[in-house]
Parts: sequence; C-alpha cells; structure tokens
Amino acid sequence: MNNNNLLLPFDKEINTDSYLVFSIKDQQYAVNIKNVVEVIPLNIIEVQKNAPMGVIGIFNYKGILIKAVDICPFIGIVTENFNIDTKLIVLNVNGNCFALCAQFILNIISIDNKNILPVPFYSDSAIINNVYKDDLNYVNLIDSDVINNLITVNSQNENKINYLELLPKDESSLKILQERNLNNQKQNEKYSFDLDISSYTRFVLFCVADYNYYIDLKYVREFTYLKRHAITKL
Repeated sequence: MNNNNLLLPFDKEINTDSYLVFSIKDQQYAVNIKNVVEVIPLNIIEVQKNAPMGVIGIFNYKGILIKAVDICPFIGIVTENFNIDTKLIVLNVNGNCFALCAQFILNIISIDNKNILPVPFYSDSAIINNVYKDDLNYVNLIDSDVINNLITVNSQNENKINYLELLPKDESSLKILQERNLNNQKQNEKYSFDLDISSYTRFVLFCVADYNYYIDLKYVREFTYLKRHAITKL
C-alpha cells in the first residue's frame, strides 16, 4: 500500500473515496464503499440455468431474493470452486441489490481521486476502467454500475458455466450452509431490510480476546499490518 497517500492526516480538501479491497486468484479488486451494504459468508444459492453471464443464481438476503454474481467471466479468468469461506459482498447500485463473490476480503483503503489512473494495459473488460497503484501492485477498481447493467439489462450472453458443480457439495459444507440459512431466517423475522441504504450507518466488526467490537466506518482510514510500521516506546 502507498503509505504516503493513505497515512497522511485527514484533510477535508483532499477528494478521497473509500474502497473495499478483495481478491480473486491473487489479483486485487475493489468496489466503492458507497455501494457496499454488507459482507457476509457464502449462503445457499439457488442456481439459475438460463441466467445472464456471470449470474450464479439467487439467494435470500434478509427476506429479499438477490443475485450472486461471479465477475470472473467479465475479466477473462476461469472460475474456481466456491467453498464455505467464500465471501459475498452485498452491493446496492441504484436501488438494485446483488452480491459479488470473493475469495478473501483484504482491506479498506482511502484513495485520493487524483491517484486513480486509467488501466495501463489493454482490457476487454467493461467492468474495469481504472486502477490504483500502491507500492506493490495494482488494485483494479470495479465499476459497480456496469455490473448492474450487465446482470439486469443485457441477458443476451447466457451462462456457459455449470455453477452447480462449483458450489460446495460435501456433507460438512452443506450442514454449515443450512445452519447459516436458518440463522438468516431468524434474523429476517426480527429485522426488516430497506433497499434505501443512504441513511445506513456502516460498521467494521473486529475481534479482541474473543469479544466482538464495532467501529463506525467513517472513522476507518485503512487496515494495515503492525509489522510494517516502526513502534516508538513512550
């Protein structure tokens, strides 16, 4: 990460956006936090055979059926098997909710918009037009609006991937997915979900000594590793 950009004191004059960084096949991608509703573990997904390209199927999210989306077909890489550790990044784009599948959630970063660059290489992927370059590698910035259009408007390109074969099928995983589904049903009975997330307060959940804590996302600038920084004893 470019610490020169991310660890400076907050400056209201700097035009920054926050991004959620995730990985697929050792490549880093990011979506704008403004569209992120929640990150949840893999749920039971009902595969749809005639769905548009990239749409794995639908699942019940807080009483609403939303699409689970695989971005691999849009970026030209082979989709690998999903597992119970797969994450679903729930997005709300112009009132339409869907979820992107990710192998790992890596970070939250704040990027000065002047450091966002057009892709420095040819890409036939309409969902990636810009990148952010940190000290180590490129972070590909996903255009959520383009994905939203591809999965809702353009249904001409049908799926050629058998997602049923890629979802967990072993007994242990199916048991965990069933438990998650039951927990979700209980949550649905207690709480209602509003598609308008403009008034939502977002939190980051973290654990210390087996206790869960939350911090308002507006106070979070970045996740980082302690070993990367020199510690001065006071």
